Amino acid sequence: MRKSDVACPECKAGYRRIELETAGGAKGEFRCLLCRHLLEVFDGRTNVAIRLTVQPEKTFLSSKPTGDSKRAVIEPLSIFRSIDTPGFQGLGD
Repeated sequence: MRKSDVACPECKAGYRRIELETAGGAKGEFRCLLCRHLLEVFDGRTNVAIRLTVQPEKTFLSSKPTGDSKRAVIEPLSIFRSIDTPGFQGLGD
């Protein structure tokens, strides 16, 4: 049994590859589960199992952030306010 790691050159997904030389396998091919890029063609001489182990991050921007973008800071909402807080209205007011 041989273990190795395989990475998709297109989307950088990571796979664990296990090959059993003692058992014959099926002929075919394996494509990346995320981008469908052809990763390997099987000739059937060995049994190969491939499992997705590292899924690349999905980003909404097509380019990397430059570092100078401004981000909004969101502070946690406190449900407990003291009477001294400006704008406080009591339950009966």
